This record gives sequence, structure tokens and C-alpha cells, in this order.
Amino acid sequence: MARLIRRVLEKSHGVFGMTLVETMIAVSIATLIVSAIAALQFISARSINDLYRQARMRSVRMITIDQIRYRLMDARIGSLALVNGGRQLQFTDPNLAGAPSAFSFNPTTHVLSYDDNINALPGFQEVSKGIEELTFQLEGPAMSPTRVRIHLKTLTNLAQGRSDAQEGETLVYLRNG
Repeated sequence: MARLIRRVLEKSHGVFGMTLVETMIAVSIATLIVSAIAALQFISARSINDLYRQARMRSVRMITIDQIRYRLMDARIGSLALVNGGRQLQFTDPNLAGAPSAFSFNPTTHVLSYDDNINALPGFQEVSKGIEELTFQLEGPAMSPTRVRIHLKTLTNLAQGRSDAQEGETLVYLRNG
């Protein structure tokens, strides 16, 4: 059997090996296989990156809404004031010795900030960033609104020049009268 294999592999001069054409074909096939694997890996990595970006923006939306809701639920009814075209919400929290507090959104830096006492230092602290748009809207009686509607929009830049805009909205009812 070994002799038969050796005979098949042996060339006319008795030398083992491959011709130039056979080598070029083998290298071409290997190059195609390696290129296909690299392209598949690149495409799957880009898709996974897009999924992670969307998940991060969803997380930013949820954290922002939760932070606002947590701090705003204890606000005193009738103490709400919208400033700066609905981008800043001022309110009084009885748990903070009645000091005026505020949420402020800066659309140029895409940052939401909170200050538990706008009359004292250190000033506004960053709560969340990466928000595309955020507005506050007061609802209820005109003189003493009892709830705040929060509208939030995030924008994720995806591969191939696409973008994914997602919106979130919540309604916060004030508990302190």
C-alpha cells in the first residue's frame, strides 16, 4: 500500500512536491477561506457593538427616569416651576428642609443635572449624560400641579451611518400636599 501511494505521488523525475500552478491554487483557496472568516468576524463584531450601544442607551433612559422619579415623588404639590422652556424643573422637597431643588437639562452637552439646594453650593451635580432631548411638562390644576410628565429621547449611532432614536416617557405623581 505504501509503495502504491509513493508511486502516485512520485513525479516523472522521482521528486516529491507540487508544481507552481498547484501551489498557486492552494494559496488562493487558503486566502479565500481566511478572508471569509475575517469578514464574518468583522460583521458579527459590528452587529454586537450595535446591540451593546442600544442596550447602553436603554440603560441611560431607564436610569435617568428612575433618578428623576425617585427625587421628584417627594416634591411638595404646588411648588413646581418650569424654567428655561421646560428644560429645568424647580421644586421643594420637604425632606430636604424645604430647600428649593432643581433638575436641569443642557441640550448642548446632553447632560441632566440635579441640585438639592439651588441656593447653596456646590451646585448642580451630573445625574445622567448621553440624553438627546429631555422636557418636563406640568399637569393638573394650573395653580398647583400634582404631576409631572417627563419626555426623554436618546440617540444611538449605529454602523453604516444609521442611527436609532428611542423615546421614553413617564408620569410622576407628587405625594406631599
